[in-house]
Amino acid sequence: MKRNLILIATAVIAFAFVGCGGKEGAKTPEDAINQFYAHLDKKEFKEAKALATTESASEVEKIENELSKAKEKTEFKVEDLKCETKEDAATCTMKLNGEEQKIELKKVDGGWKLVYKYAAKEAENTEDDASGPDEAYVPADQIQDDVAEEQ
Repeated sequence: MKRNLILIATAVIAFAFVGCGGKEGAKTPEDAINQFYAHLDKKEFKEAKALATTESASEVEKIENELSKAKEKTEFKVEDLKCETKEDAATCTMKLNGEEQKIELKKVDGGWKLVYKYAAKEAENTEDDASGPDEAYVPADQIQDDVAEEQ
């Protein structure tokens, strides 16, 4: 009886390690994006950071700092997500809170992770809001696109 209990406990522990650990990242680029923004919604920054490349960790920390300061809850709504995958790289387009976005991902150790570039984009002040510029979370390539359109 004691031996069976030990075998069962060992099997449960082994299953937990295989089921929860091992490779980091998501199974698909779409899963990585959806999970990343779901974690940001819940202010689960450690989990969000695990879905970003090592190079993007500091960018996620910037988001964490901004969201931690926010007085109101920030929600991230992902719609119209489409990804084009080539081997270990993917480019995804989507609407994030109604705005077109493009995000690059790469496969790291068998899991998909975001190559995230954080940039604060100043919104134009309106007469109703003279308190100062607002900040939005916009990937750096989107800002470059906006600058190119203005020229």
